[in-house]
Amino acid sequence: MTFHIDVEMMTALRFDQAAATRQSAALTASDAPQTATVAGELLVTGPARDTAAGILTARGFDLVAEAGSVALWRHPSADVAGTCADLRVLGLVAAPNHVIVAAAVSKGRGAAAPSPVAAAVGKGRGATAPSPTALRPAGPAGSTAGAGVRVAVLDSGPGRPVDGVLPGAAGHGTFVAGIVRQVAPAAAITTIEVLDDTGTGTEFTAAAALFALAAEAEAPQLVNLSFVALGPAGEPVPIGLDAAVRELKDRHPGTIVVAAAGNTASSTPAFPAAFKSVLAVGTPSAYSNHGWWVDCTVAADGIVSDLTTGVRDTGVALVEQHSPWAAWTGTSFAAPQITGILAVLISHGWDSAAALTALSRPATAGR
Repeated sequence: MTFHIDVEMMTALRFDQAAATRQSAALTASDAPQTATVAGELLVTGPARDTAAGILTARGFDLVAEAGSVALWRHPSADVAGTCADLRVLGLVAAPNHVIVAAAVSKGRGAAAPSPVAAAVGKGRGATAPSPTALRPAGPAGSTAGAGVRVAVLDSGPGRPVDGVLPGAAGHGTFVAGIVRQVAPAAAITTIEVLDDTGTGTEFTAAAALFALAAEAEAPQLVNLSFVALGPAGEPVPIGLDAAVRELKDRHPGTIVVAAAGNTASSTPAFPAAFKSVLAVGTPSAYSNHGWWVDCTVAADGIVSDLTTGVRDTGVALVEQHSPWAAWTGTSFAAPQITGILAVLISHGWDSAAALTALSRPATAGR
């Protein structure tokens, strides 16, 4: 069952209704998920990695990096899909290295021009860039909500101008972390960069960050993933992220991983949100992904949070943003609301299982 969480009485998040109306009008539905992988790269995991290594080396692949139980291999001109199929016939676990995108811009319209890694993603459909606003979040000053709780936000950095212009998704991670801060002001929030300023990255980079958290003696109680992996048709599960999330949960069972469901109005499971051990968060709006795999929804249209100032490329025009606040819409900004609520519950003495159960208590049934 999917629950809709009404956080109106639980948080002081602000909404720019004009921005929300503009954004909703631009949305279109699609059941066809976007696909993109990193050219020439594949991932291998599982107990027979040494066998795979011998085969890949013989085929001219180079071992680029390893993280946890996942190895990244590269051959710029190889048939990656065919190679993965050959390995799987032998019982080996192999798949292309997925592109990951910030869930707020996975629809694409209004995003900056794609980086080389994201060239296959294209503009997509329906997304909007953040809208500058004079409103500012009304966080509870001096609140101890979230005290003693560690939160890791795997996302983008604060935003770095290129020739004086910020890409459309620059500061996405700052925005997400700001939402957690509004709900749980006293939580210790760390942003780990796995996306660039266009809102794109690679599965292996995100998996490596999760493996690093798993290796810590004391992992964060909460991990927020406001991105979606864009996988090839017929291969929906990103094996690197799967292995990393499993490792994190195995070593730290009390850690809760929260992920955005994505914004393509599709019922097709999107990862990492659709992993069984991950809390998938959507919105009740038409653009949100939905289905049996979405655990809860919360309104996320025109959410106001912190954003880097400067000239921003919206994909349509250059917009000068003087205020450090902006309104943005998407499941990227639903997930951190739930992360913040869980941080508050945990800071009040709830264990992770009880905190997850508590989410349903103020809820009404959603779709």
